[in-house]
Amino acid sequence: MRSILRLCRVLGVLTLFAVLATTPAGAQSDSDTAPDVEAPDIVLTAVDTELLAALETVDLVDEWTAVGTLDPRSTLVSVTGANIDVTRRSLLDAATELAEIREVGHRLEALLAQLDEIEAQLESEHRHVDAEAAVTTLALGVIDDALADAAVARYVRGRVLPPTGEDLEAVYTDATHSTLVDVAVEDLLGHHGRLVEALADKRSEGADLAAARTRSQATRQATQTELDALRPRWDELELAVPEMLVDLRDQRLNGTVVGLGLTLVTLDAYLTGEAVTAERRPDCGLRWQAIAAIGRVESNHGRDQGGRVLGDGRLSSPFLGPLLDGSLAGTQVVVDSDDGAVDGDAAFDRAVGPFQFLPNSWKTAGVDGDGDEILEVQNMYDGAASVGEYLCSRVSPLTDEGMLRESFLRYNASGAYADKVAGWMQTYDEFVLG
Repeated sequence: MRSILRLCRVLGVLTLFAVLATTPAGAQSDSDTAPDVEAPDIVLTAVDTELLAALETVDLVDEWTAVGTLDPRSTLVSVTGANIDVTRRSLLDAATELAEIREVGHRLEALLAQLDEIEAQLESEHRHVDAEAAVTTLALGVIDDALADAAVARYVRGRVLPPTGEDLEAVYTDATHSTLVDVAVEDLLGHHGRLVEALADKRSEGADLAAARTRSQATRQATQTELDALRPRWDELELAVPEMLVDLRDQRLNGTVVGLGLTLVTLDAYLTGEAVTAERRPDCGLRWQAIAAIGRVESNHGRDQGGRVLGDGRLSSPFLGPLLDGSLAGTQVVVDSDDGAVDGDAAFDRAVGPFQFLPNSWKTAGVDGDGDEILEVQNMYDGAASVGEYLCSRVSPLTDEGMLRESFLRYNASGAYADKVAGWMQTYDEFVLG
């Protein structure tokens, strides 16, 4: 198409841009004279498996799907272009490093949590042992006091004169008391020994617990130091990787899909057009390949006239057909129908946008394809969704080959045009998204 356009400029032949009055959607080119263009070599798979694997390691597949493209099917197709490989490699390296740092960092955080639990347990046990030691010390004090009292009692009794006469009851009572005191003292001494031994055990256990706490605190400090050293780079990557996703997204949108010859944003517009049409016309069954084929024939995907599709789907410059004022051979006069709102001319109509809609057709079939609530005829997303609306509102279902061809003829009443669109559709059918 572009080679013919250059020839037309040289020869001054503008009839190739004529819009037939019988063309419902307003396609600007006479498809009977449109050149045959060799189809690109189509690859059988489009998935960037390396990028997918890197995103999976850092759980960013959902984030990438959210920012990559409007249609999730195009988020991981392989794309080439200036700086894309450099940005992609930087993202892969950063994602890999982030995954490794996360693994180490999460392990250190888990270890710190375990050490905190151990520290709390040791502290609790230490308090318990200290409490038991305090009780044992108190008991020892009570026994010591009792032993002191017994010693005093023995001393005092030893200084009292024995009873005189035949006061046998007094003698018996004194002897019994002495025996009881001796037994009590012996029992107290035994209990005292056991308490002294228990107190020594508690103090030893307390010392062991204190040593264990010291080791635990040292380990925790070392772990915290290691985590603190890791944290700056970790935080840096957590911020950088999502930003790199956006940078790569922006570059990929303007890159070329490997094996397809379209920019990613163009492919995404076609996929989104299919999805929007399926939602609006669920029984139609229109596939994105049909939209892409029409876009190829009508404007070489918005690239004829020296333009290109920007990352947001808008064209870099308006794509305009010739004014239908009767000055070109083979065209009829089509007076203005929109006060120039769509085509920029208040006197006559002309086909506009990458899908070459006439203003009246755009008025009835125009659909907001990218969801920005702005209907733009010079936008690939809106145009692709509008093609779906135009075709499916006239012929349905388009899963039938005969009805699909009829829809092409409704778009442009030319058998050669329908053949060319069908040919490009077959070419795009060979491309597998993954």
